[in-house]
Amino acid sequence: MREAPASPPVLGEMPAFSMTDQDGRPVTRESLRGQTLIVDFFYASCPVSCPRLSAQMAAFQERLAKRSEARRQALPIHLISITLDPENDTPEVLRSYAERYSNGRGAWSFLSGRSEELNRVVVKGFKVRFERADERDDNVV
Repeated sequence: MREAPASPPVLGEMPAFSMTDQDGRPVTRESLRGQTLIVDFFYASCPVSCPRLSAQMAAFQERLAKRSEARRQALPIHLISITLDPENDTPEVLRSYAERYSNGRGAWSFLSGRSEELNRVVVKGFKVRFERADERDDNVV
């Protein structure tokens, strides 16, 4: 008899939030409850590192889809890409970006929110410091 795999370790808890996805739908921590979340941060006009990271997320999405198909059951894993440029990354921009990277074969949300919400979630919740490309150097968050 095959033993059930151990649950993965909890590396942290996503802070409470309310953001909008690439289709203009609200997404909250509560709407994602019960799923393992893989989160990254990007902005759509990023020329080098963001496309590389998004390509890695897309490859991961493909592997998850194949594994789900083999098991004949969707895995409870959701990819989240949060923009760090909410002023420019509107739902339409996020939808175009999502179409470029996501093959639609798994749950992957591209999220945007108000700057204050992003600062709270990204900086205080995930402990990630970032600098907005279009702001002066004294506006590092």
